[in-house]
Amino acid sequence: MEIQRRERTQGGRRLLWNLAYGDAAAKEGRAILDDAQYTHVREQFELMAEFENPRSVQVLDVQPIDDFFELRDKGGILRKLNLRVYFGILEESRTIVVVGCYKKEEDSKLPVHVRLRMKNRLRIAKVKIGGGTS
Repeated sequence: MEIQRRERTQGGRRLLWNLAYGDAAAKEGRAILDDAQYTHVREQFELMAEFENPRSVQVLDVQPIDDFFELRDKGGILRKLNLRVYFGILEESRTIVVVGCYKKEEDSKLPVHVRLRMKNRLRIAKVKIGGGTS
């Protein structure tokens, strides 16, 4: 897993958290989203990084799952796409790390194989980035 990091200043905005993403997460996002949709999701994470507590940004739908989180989005620029983006919060390094994207097509819980994949990617990201707990 390769980890890409972004600077704490984006377009003149000061971010309180570092942003990082795994290459697999970027590949999954690019396979699901067009350029405008991908930019929309990236901007949601930049917004999240502006807040002291990125878990509770009122305009974003963030839910905990095990030791990682799920950003849920649907409609608007995403049209009928029901998107889930999975990420971890590494407190020690103040990093939000995106570990995967998933196009939800059924009204059921997150499939076990996706949950395990995200947990594994987050575990690897913690080793590469440092920062321990989420």
